[in-house]
Amino acid sequence: MPADVIRTAGWKPRAPRAEKSNILAKVPFASAAGGGGVTRAVAQDLAQDLDLQEPSAFMQIKPASQAAAAQRARPAAGHALDAAGRARVVAITTAFRHRPGPLLEVLHAVQAEFGCVPAEAVPLMAEVLNLSRAEVHGVISFYHHFRAAPAGRHTVQLCRAEACQSMRGRALEAHATRRLGIAMHATTADGAVTLEPVYCLGNCALAPALLIDGELHGRVDAARFDALVEPLLAPGGPGRGGKGARR
Repeated sequence: MPADVIRTAGWKPRAPRAEKSNILAKVPFASAAGGGGVTRAVAQDLAQDLDLQEPSAFMQIKPASQAAAAQRARPAAGHALDAAGRARVVAITTAFRHRPGPLLEVLHAVQAEFGCVPAEAVPLMAEVLNLSRAEVHGVISFYHHFRAAPAGRHTVQLCRAEACQSMRGRALEAHATRRLGIAMHATTADGAVTLEPVYCLGNCALAPALLIDGELHGRVDAARFDALVEPLLAPGGPGRGGKGARR
């Protein structure tokens, strides 16, 4: 860009990020190295970078198994991540940072951990991956799979692909929204069920199809839908992750 244009527009070229001064350079997390937790010195540095007073929250940050992640407390909508949650985001991101184009993998891992991609996680992921916040937000907003707030205890995903639409998938969707009393991308008032669209489950021969907590069900009509969701809506119903029949 010509110098006079730069002066006129007030534009300055962005200087390279000094990696030695950011969080990433200070976090040889266990999840990246396969060992134990972070050292106290690293925890203190990270706490200082994040303007936190107590570094003890960062001690013994380890990769979470699926079972552990399912039991982890998830942030409520609009609530900030605590110190341990922010450290966990940094640890997850660091574990993937050396892979080509790691952002999608990081976002999937963060959502698996917290049930959503909290807004407070965006600057942390951007810093570790040496991206702008706008770049990270752009990917999150492009893919409907990523949530800004945790889903309900159960997630019902209705297929909207052509095969399911040809087998009265739209009618099933209309019935589902009436039965649950919510629109797509919403959660029932009691937090029991989140209703979402999905595009092709690969179950076209048994259309219309849906997923309930990752379990595939085919040939779903209004009556079958009601039978499937009734236990989820009942007080004291099954917790997330229960295995249903795959039909």
